[in-house]
Amino acid sequence: MDENEKNSLEKILLAGVGAIAKTAEAAGEIFEDLVKKGTLTVEQGKLLNEELKYKAKEKVTEAKQKVQSTAVSGIVNNVHKLTPEERAEIRARMDELDSEDENNKNDSDSSNSSNTNSSSKTGSNSNKSDSSGKIDNMNSELTINKE
Repeated sequence: MDENEKNSLEKILLAGVGAIAKTAEAAGEIFEDLVKKGTLTVEQGKLLNEELKYKAKEKVTEAKQKVQSTAVSGIVNNVHKLTPEERAEIRARMDELDSEDENNKNDSDSSNSSNTNSSSKTGSNSNKSDSSGKIDNMNSELTINKE
């Protein structure tokens, strides 16, 4: 091989090595870019997940309020369909519930005087759940004659 061919072959070989090095460099940059974008996507996904959880809780709360409101409205709107005996039975049951509420309030008041504010908050929450349970209980006990 003459010197010219040797130089040409050497240049071709070095150009190939340079191309491989350049490609590896570009691939590394692309890889780092993809990792950064992937990290951002994961962080964005976490934020979106938290936002969706918050919105879902809001919707559930709204739905519970609507159901309770509808249940109470349904009861009130159908009272006229009840016989006098059924209304008397409901009044008696409501008096029992009022008495239970008064007892719960007295229990809560006595525990509030000896406990901290955190325990009184728990008592008020249990009263809220009691009232929704009472609505459910009243609905299950209420029988309406649809004549």
